[in-house]
Amino acid sequence: MVLYPEYYKKFNCIAHRCKHNCCIGWEIDIDDRTLDFYNSVDGDFGERLRQSIYQEGAPHFKLKSNDRCPFLNDNGLCDIITTLGEDALCQICNDHPRFRNDYSTFFEFGLGLCCEEAARIILTFEKPFSLISKEGEPLVTKEEAAFFSFRQSLIDLAQEETLSFEEKLKKFEDTYDYKFLRRDILGWVDFLSQLERLDPAWEKYLTLAQVQSEKLNAVDLSSYEKYFSRLLVYFIYRHTADGLYDGKFTQRAALSFYCTYLIRLLTAAQLTYNDNFAIKNFIELCRSFSAEIEYSEENTESILSL
Repeated sequence: MVLYPEYYKKFNCIAHRCKHNCCIGWEIDIDDRTLDFYNSVDGDFGERLRQSIYQEGAPHFKLKSNDRCPFLNDNGLCDIITTLGEDALCQICNDHPRFRNDYSTFFEFGLGLCCEEAARIILTFEKPFSLISKEGEPLVTKEEAAFFSFRQSLIDLAQEETLSFEEKLKKFEDTYDYKFLRRDILGWVDFLSQLERLDPAWEKYLTLAQVQSEKLNAVDLSSYEKYFSRLLVYFIYRHTADGLYDGKFTQRAALSFYCTYLIRLLTAAQLTYNDNFAIKNFIELCRSFSAEIEYSEENTESILSL
């Protein structure tokens, strides 16, 4: 059985129209099943496949200059898809930007915020967050049932329209006896600057927040509350499920609040500087945050341990 957010099936890769191509800048591992298939492909293209793969250790593609996948052509399209079809993609390429939460007898799927099209869908979907299953209610264990009740209470809090983000955060602290770490913006910029750096472009957000630090408290973020709500729900859905494996339910809920809180600070910095800052710019900020933080286990763990 599979469950997924209502917006999940709205996603389609925008390919060459994407400004942040996932075929650039990532080491792309190849699963064993796909590697066996690539090794069986005949002709010139089969030879090109094999010449483009490091087969020792964990098999992966040999990236070209500027860290481009060797099969990303000049038109921004994938030669594997155009030659062999989408079914020929390796698992990681087929799945991205999707993620999966595993349970005892079923799965949940979601879209990752690091993809600009997925981020647009997540942040502009107007309906309250809900999961869809075409196979009825899943069979859950006692522990899973308790977790889903916990998670739903967090999602309900995140979607409470009468509360601001700060009020939601205070209610979370009071309900779960959690002490949220409060720093000034310079302290948060220092913290974020010490994390693993995946994209040099991330520096511009931190630098601006530092330069504009004295102006942030005066910024009115009320028009962004619905987007912060959607962000918070996204982080809760994506990250709290791992609490079933490590027991860190409250910490993972706090991770969701921290991520949303940090994006709020960076949004305020943008609004003090750029009069033309629009939703498309906000979506790009969220995408960049996700790519920098969520896709580094080291960075995620650093926030989780706050």
